[in-house]
Formats: sequence, structure tokens, C-alpha cells
Amino acid sequence: MSAAQAYGMLVAGILLVYLECCRPGWVIPGAAGSVLMLLAAARMWEWGVTGAGLGLIALGAALLAAEALLRWPGIPGAAGAAVMAWGATRLIEGRPMGWMPAVALSYAVALATVLLGSLAWKGYWAKRAG
Repeated sequence: MSAAQAYGMLVAGILLVYLECCRPGWVIPGAAGSVLMLLAAARMWEWGVTGAGLGLIALGAALLAAEALLRWPGIPGAAGAAVMAWGATRLIEGRPMGWMPAVALSYAVALATVLLGSLAWKGYWAKRAG
């Protein structure tokens, strides 16, 4: 298994857990997502995870959360996805990941986060108004 495949498993697990959070009660996406994230994390841990990669991914996640919660128009989301992709390329020591899988997977997470955040805000304001 390559570093890109392990990161892909991690991203797929995150997206499945997002799906479970959007539609609670479906057990399969949440369970499958948790298993995928644990398998990917175990594989990455065996290879040796770098602190710089984890820190950059955490910073990217924080920027994506700022995009979703503060309703800024696109800048934190794009920056968060770019920082997350940069962290993904430096995540595993001795097993470099190319830019293309890192960018594609990081932007998939960013897109899902921004879309779900905007839907949550629309639902919040619609419930509050009516």
C-alpha cells in the first residue's frame, strides 16, 4: 500500500463519517468510515508520521472549520485545502506522496466541508426565521 492509498482511505473514512453526521441513524457509513480511518491511521503510524505533516493537516482542518463556521467567502477554504495538501505530502517520513493525489483528496475534503457547512447555516437560519 502506498502513502497515497493510505491517505485516500483516511479521506474516504472522513467523508463517510460526514455522511453519517448528515443523516444520523444510518449505521453502515459511520462504521465503515471509522474502520477506514483506523486502518489508514494504523498503516501511517507503522511508517512513521511526521509532526510537521500532522500540524499542517490540523491547520488546514482549522481553516476549513473557519470557512464553515464564520461564513467567509472562500478564502479560508481554499487556503485550508492547500495547507492540507502540503501537509499530506509531508505526512509520512520516507514515503513521499505526489502532489496530485494529495491535492485531489484534500480538495475533496474541503469541498465536502464547505458544502456541508453552508447547508448547516442555511438550515439554521431557516429554522430561526420560521
